[in-house]
Amino acid sequence: MLSNMQAPSRKLTVQTCRKTCVYPYRFDQGKFIGGFCAEQVVDNARMPGALEPRDVPLAVASPPRHHYEGRYLYAGPLWNHFGHVLVDCIHRLWAVLENPDRYVGIVFSNVQNLRPSDTPRVPSFVPALFDLMGLPSLPTILVDEASLFETLDVPQLGSVYKIGLSPAYEPYLQRYQETISQKTSLFKGKTPARIFYGRSHALRDGGVIGSTFFEKMLAHAGFSSCIPEELSLRFQFAHVLQAEEIVFEEGSSIHITELLLSVAANVRMLPRRPNPHVFRKALDPRCPSFFVLAKGENVALLPDRNGKMSPASLTFYKDGRTVYAGLEQAFNLPTFDQKLYHTTELEDLRSAPAKNAALTQSRNLILQTYR
Repeated sequence: MLSNMQAPSRKLTVQTCRKTCVYPYRFDQGKFIGGFCAEQVVDNARMPGALEPRDVPLAVASPPRHHYEGRYLYAGPLWNHFGHVLVDCIHRLWAVLENPDRYVGIVFSNVQNLRPSDTPRVPSFVPALFDLMGLPSLPTILVDEASLFETLDVPQLGSVYKIGLSPAYEPYLQRYQETISQKTSLFKGKTPARIFYGRSHALRDGGVIGSTFFEKMLAHAGFSSCIPEELSLRFQFAHVLQAEEIVFEEGSSIHITELLLSVAANVRMLPRRPNPHVFRKALDPRCPSFFVLAKGENVALLPDRNGKMSPASLTFYKDGRTVYAGLEQAFNLPTFDQKLYHTTELEDLRSAPAKNAALTQSRNLILQTYR
């Protein structure tokens, strides 16, 4: 049984479901299988994609193993990946701001095969994230077996992966940003104005070979290198909120802006993929200027640590000089040194994890065909 909380079309909506069963997801071939059964799923519970939904409801519903009385808010899928929590898992929580006393708890569907753990649990950083957002302290249920809810509110997504922000979501982002700014005010004046977010520490999960060259050259222009994993969540937000210039390797470091309406910094990205549309969709509306430092035809990929092409593949630029030129236009940098750049690429490649020496050699041979 379904009813709608009526609202003008310019506002985000909430669909209310009665006696509805929620299931975990499994990720398979780019799709999230589960969440709801096909007979009960509502529009707001789907995971929109650029061409078609990213989720596939279950054709056959299994009986519930758990029962929950009272009214809950459904927040969507959840798995232990910092960037994807910010991109995929928080954009229905605006409804808690509207009615902070309405809900018994917040419900997520566990994605069982994405970074699984022995005991399914909400990632440790999520409660701190909710606190910074100004959300009330509510119990969080991570559904790992079929669970029946007496009443389940399913809010519309305020931001959609690869599609972007809804204008109706902007007031909620403004509220999040005001709360985050207040809670990070003790760091005022204690973060660098120019920040470089690299991935040389995370090449196991992909990165740009040669990015440490750009990092070293940007240090001459007053850039400080930042590894978000080594900072508290509050300090990470303080860095982004106070920065004037940001250069980052495409990756999760910048996804922290998903909770902000605006960023004061000019942002430049070293892309890891030929078409970085996800980041353009996210950052164009938020910052004064967003630049991608390499064109798609300049971006080439190397196999990941297991010898496969995947999101964790390594990246190199066929022509590093043109990428550097984009930085030289904005900052006072040393003259580009081609020999040093190629040497740095090889150093980065040697430090990247590989399953065996043959893979390292194969990667090196591919790189050398462009040198």
